[in-house]
Parts: sequence; C-alpha cells; structure tokens
Amino acid sequence: MSRTHPLARRSSLRAVLAMPVVVVGLMLGGCAVGPITVTSPTPEPTASTEPAAEPEPLTTVVAAVIRPESLELRDADGAVVVGVDYLAPSADAVVTLTSLLEEEATTEEFPGSGHFPPTTVHRWEGIELWEQRYVDEWADTERSLARPEFMVRLVAAEASGIDLATSDGRHVGDAWAELIAEPDIHTVASGCSGPYLDFVEVPDRHSQVTGTTMKVSVEFDPTTDEAAIGSVSAPMPVFEDACA
Repeated sequence: MSRTHPLARRSSLRAVLAMPVVVVGLMLGGCAVGPITVTSPTPEPTASTEPAAEPEPLTTVVAAVIRPESLELRDADGAVVVGVDYLAPSADAVVTLTSLLEEEATTEEFPGSGHFPPTTVHRWEGIELWEQRYVDEWADTERSLARPEFMVRLVAAEASGIDLATSDGRHVGDAWAELIAEPDIHTVASGCSGPYLDFVEVPDRHSQVTGTTMKVSVEFDPTTDEAAIGSVSAPMPVFEDACA
C-alpha cells in the first residue's frame, strides 16, 4: 500500500445575491397595490457529515520483526499491525515495504540453478526481499516455507527509522560471540545451515517419505571476521544432515 499524498481541493466561491424583485403596482379593483419587495431566503448552515480520516495502518509501525513464517510489522505496543507472509505474492510485499520505508527498492537479478529458482533481489536501506521466480523447470513447484514466494534478509539494525530485529530483540551488528554463547542457540553440525533461535516445525512437502517434518528458522550469519551478526534471514530450511 502507498502513502496517500494530500490532495488540494479547490472550492469555488458562490456569491448569493439577494436581489430585490420589485413588482410594479397594479390597479386591482381601483386600488393601487404598492411596490412589493421579495428577497431570496438565506440557507441554513448544515454540519459536515464527512467522517474523520482514519490513520493509515503503516504510519503506526515502529519495528519489523523477522519470524519463521512472516515479517511482523509492529507498533509501539508490540502489536502486529501487518504480517508480511512469505507465501503471499511478492509484488504485494514489495509494495508494503516500499510504503513503510518511503523509498523505492533497487533490484538485482540472479539466474537459477539446480538448487534454487531464478531470483530477483529487491533492496532497501537495511532490508532485502529475495523474490523466487518459479519458471521453466520450477513452474510446478509447490509453495511452502521451504520454497516460499520470497525470503527476507536484514542487513542493518534499522531502516528509515524502523527497528529491524528478531523476536528476542537481536540486531545486525550485535556481538557474534554473545549470540553463540546463548544457551538456547541451535547449531547445525553439517554446516549447511547457520545457527538459529526462532524456528517452526512444518510438514516436509518436498520429501520422498510421507509424514516427515522439517524445521524452518530465522538464520544468523556472521560478518567475515565473525565479530558481529552480519545478516539475519528467513524463512530458512534447516538441513541437519546434508546440504540441499
């Protein structure tokens, strides 16, 4: 949704002229009737019936919280104003983030491979949306959190005054050593998935084995020197044993 620019309404002035109408005296039955003055009645003022304009929902957003199933746009009380669902159309998410951040995204195209479909990356200050384009051999792919419409990647602690954080308040730039020392941190021995805290377990729709499940997480990646959190991404499937 886009912010609405105020529209200047033009109103024309109406000059209501109360022009006296003079009726020339007539002779009725030998009696002269004097001049009669008729004036237009003054209209009564009426109260405006237009309802007060409701504030646009995105104007109350102060934080974007990255979760395994959606990017939650929250207000100052922590309530979710809009949930940007990773399975919803990418175009809608781009419009929402453009409106929220009040800037147009830059884009970059990446070709597909045997592991990933072609991708269009939409970049704003501090946040990226990785749109998955399911074309050609990917056209029949069933959408799931493992194969979403798009992924979100946070690359800064804030964007256009909006706080960019995880559900437990972590930000890009926080110390990597503190994250790894967190008792609840999950690490993956295969090295195919980054460490994570926030995750959901969902049916694995792409497995050859019926009834299996998989974890989808909010994944952390370090800076090149491993001094700090370099980025936070979701939804990211967790590959416990081997890389996809």
